[in-house]
Amino acid sequence: MERFITEGDDFYESALAAIRAADSRVYLEMYIFADDEIGRRFHTALCVAAQAGRRIVVIYDRVGSFATPAAFWRELREAGVLVYAYHPLILRRPGDDPGFFAMWSLVARWLRALRRGFLRRNHRKTLIVDDRIAFTGGFNIMRECSRSLSGPGRWLDTMFMTDRPILVHAIESYFRDSLRRIRGARREIGADLNTIRKRAREAILFPAHAARSLALRLPRLRIPGRINARKKTTAGLRTDKRSRRLDPGYSRMAIPRAFKKLLYHSERRIYLTYPYFVPYGGMLRLLHHKAAQMQAARRDGAPASGVDLRIYLSMISDLPWMRDITMLIAARLRKRGVPVYLYHGREHREMAPRFSHSKVALIDDWCGLGASNFDRRSMVLNLESLLLRHRAPFQKDVEDFFSYLEEHSVRLDASNQQEFKAGWRAYLLYPFRRWI
Repeated sequence: MERFITEGDDFYESALAAIRAADSRVYLEMYIFADDEIGRRFHTALCVAAQAGRRIVVIYDRVGSFATPAAFWRELREAGVLVYAYHPLILRRPGDDPGFFAMWSLVARWLRALRRGFLRRNHRKTLIVDDRIAFTGGFNIMRECSRSLSGPGRWLDTMFMTDRPILVHAIESYFRDSLRRIRGARREIGADLNTIRKRAREAILFPAHAARSLALRLPRLRIPGRINARKKTTAGLRTDKRSRRLDPGYSRMAIPRAFKKLLYHSERRIYLTYPYFVPYGGMLRLLHHKAAQMQAARRDGAPASGVDLRIYLSMISDLPWMRDITMLIAARLRKRGVPVYLYHGREHREMAPRFSHSKVALIDDWCGLGASNFDRRSMVLNLESLLLRHRAPFQKDVEDFFSYLEEHSVRLDASNQQEFKAGWRAYLLYPFRRWI
């Protein structure tokens, strides 16, 4: 069974039921693991499972879960749970010499902490129970995603659940990748991490035979609508050597490369919804290229022959500066003829807008689900997860989800562009969009 989950309470109940029914092990990896009503439910379930003899391993991001107190993790460890913090900010150790000659060591430690804390985070959200069920997506463990606790104004997010063995194995590979980055299997919170290079192939494409049709070298797009013909082979098809090494049943690829291939080879539709939408470089040029194709099809009077490109963004954001940059890029895409929808999620007029934290892509018959945002930080810096499922059994649910977004959104146009225009921060931060 494969499910597309859009309600936090549904995900939390399913995840807790799976943890309570675990036979041998539970692997949990979360960017935000809050010490609130939802976090305490998972805390209790994990402690009970560990005391029952199950192997419980938890990885959390030290910056994402910064507000969670140390006592929360200490109670888990005392119950027998293996707890690891990704890139903890250790600025001073017990016994450090406070004298003048230790100043350089302290400065070096601060620089290392800044590099780890702000350049690379573990943004994955996965749960694997035994070898029978796995979850991946955008839900964090916190009350803001629960309707029963936060009401109708809860965050909108998505999660993918599967009991298919090959997909469970694929999702578990994310968790094992994070474990490999930990230096020494120590249980203490604050265990230092090995600063090995980020593993590039974080996008999983399933099934493999559908991914093989995308295993072609992409031409470079220098100008929107114009393709550089340099380095072409006969008929323009040159096979990428790396893409030949396919894992049994599914293919692995770098997230930017997977998106570029899917966008370039798309023929019918491109629906994207992301809370932080800051495409860069070749990704932005590809969107401009598809927008130009769509405009050309409309001029020719045959809209059905062009790709239907639509962007769904959140009207509000938990990061105001990211919202400003997103609105600036959205305004530029709108001028190129791309429909841009701003999700508010209101059930009635008096209701405040909801924040959409969902990260979903629908490109032809490929459904993209995971924790990765559509920006350089997710695709190049952070540890992320992305599952691209071809002709998924829940594809109709994803299509209905985009219909819901459109129904509860405002389309960005000339009449409201002043209301949703980008602020001064967008123009100030836009040159640094690769790093924020």
